[in-house]
Amino acid sequence: MKYLKTYKLFESNLNEWIDIIKLKLIDLSDIDIKVSFNPLSDNFIEISISKDWNAPAREISWAPTPPGGLYPGNLFLWKEIKESILDLIEWYFSEFGPFDSEIYNSKPIRFATNSTRFIEVWNSKEELFDIIEGISDFTSFTNLRIEMKIPETI
Repeated sequence: MKYLKTYKLFESNLNEWIDIIKLKLIDLSDIDIKVSFNPLSDNFIEISISKDWNAPAREISWAPTPPGGLYPGNLFLWKEIKESILDLIEWYFSEFGPFDSEIYNSKPIRFATNSTRFIEVWNSKEELFDIIEGISDFTSFTNLRIEMKIPETI
């Protein structure tokens, strides 16, 4: 029974962290980007960022014009979400980092699009910021997943 109580206590904390992350990303709703959350095993929260699949095609004035003149409505560009993601990462490492790779057996932040992971970071926001700076503002997504480890010690 004591294991069940520990799990419920941590599950409650996980929901509190999800609420904080929602507030950190609330500005994405201003540009019709949806953010959803899924608690994963191993103390990870999955943050899924997407646009409505039925959204109308749109023009993005600061981006190169695609063939046909409009971008698919369900597509968003990295530049549209970059500042929100950088702010989230800044908060995350101020709250939980740096991470000791000998203590944590999985990387605390992982980025993926659909089923392909393209960023995994061990321990520092500087490492992650260096990687993010290499992403072109014009990189397009239909779905971006960010998995964040929430340490059990909180």
